Amino acid sequence: MTNLPRWISFRHVASAGVVALSCSVALLNCSGKEAPAKGQLMIAVQTDMSIPKDVDTIRVEVTADGDMLFGNSYDVGPSGLRIPATLAVVAGEGKSRPIRIRVMARQAGKLRTLREAVTTVPQD
Repeated sequence: MTNLPRWISFRHVASAGVVALSCSVALLNCSGKEAPAKGQLMIAVQTDMSIPKDVDTIRVEVTADGDMLFGNSYDVGPSGLRIPATLAVVAGEGKSRPIRIRVMARQAGKLRTLREAVTTVPQD
């Protein structure tokens, strides 16, 4: 069995949708038996560039062995996602394997910055 993160989500503290999702996940996880907590890797996205003057879109990609596990673009600014924001990658089953995380900032389609890291998600 391959070890892929089983849950990846982009969240923002002020998002009502995240609060509703968190509540529903918490209710689903209520049972007499508690499974051991899965390890997580939290990725913080922040910038000192002016939003939306310098950056209007953020793209986050998570890959493992060349396979895209997660990839999404987010509009940022007053009518979009607010920065700073976080990305949570939760460990999958089995042995951990390296993942590549890429965060790209664009303005009017032009790449402004690219940050990349290769790491593993802790199992616990």
